[in-house]
Amino acid sequence: MEKNELMADVVINTAGLKDTVGNIKKLGTVKPGQTSEYRRVTIAFPKAEITAEISGKTFSTGPVNSTHLQYFGRMRITYEVEISDIENRVLEIKNIIPDEALKP
Repeated sequence: MEKNELMADVVINTAGLKDTVGNIKKLGTVKPGQTSEYRRVTIAFPKAEITAEISGKTFSTGPVNSTHLQYFGRMRITYEVEISDIENRVLEIKNIIPDEALKP
């Protein structure tokens, strides 16, 4: 993401096409170079659908089919996101950081 781009109304769906109960979380506004507050979800995969408003326009990673993706388990993870195609308003997950295992 550009260093000066504010991401507003950030929403993450970590379950893809599976049952999304508890997996769609509103993360609010993320300032340039910052991370959102951590939100617990029921299930997470290496890919997620992330949408955000940037300069008044909706950007997204697009929907994810999680059918054959490996489940992370009880992990606290961070998705690093940047704009990959500004003209088509596409976000891309550039990195996934496993922060720590969660306690049950």
